[in-house]
Amino acid sequence: MIKKQLLKLPFIIFIIILLIFFYLLLIDRNPTRVPSALINNHIPNFEANSLIKSEKFYSSDEFTNEITLVNFFATWCKPCRDEHIYLQRFQNENELNIVGINYKDNPEKAKQWLLKLGNPYSNIAIDNKG
Repeated sequence: MIKKQLLKLPFIIFIIILLIFFYLLLIDRNPTRVPSALINNHIPNFEANSLIKSEKFYSSDEFTNEITLVNFFATWCKPCRDEHIYLQRFQNENELNIVGINYKDNPEKAKQWLLKLGNPYSNIAIDNKG
């Protein structure tokens, strides 16, 4: 008798997994919507050293009411190098304000990297600590 009920257990587990699968297929999900706690919130005020300007980088000055693309990058980051050409093209074609955040990088290497590859950024904050 117990043996017979133990044979039903894998079937019951399979049915439960199948029901969960179908539930996930049927619920209303939008894969193009990226949930974020930061959407429609103000950018926090902060200051940092600027990589390309002699004055300080103030977030309140850089992030105004215009649409601004913020890109975190580093010279040691392979995907950053790959996306750099697209940032330049995007900036040239759309005349969009792009602000860079140089993440845990050597500022001198970053300057050389931008001289070699081009600079699509209107300003760049240095983030040494992450």
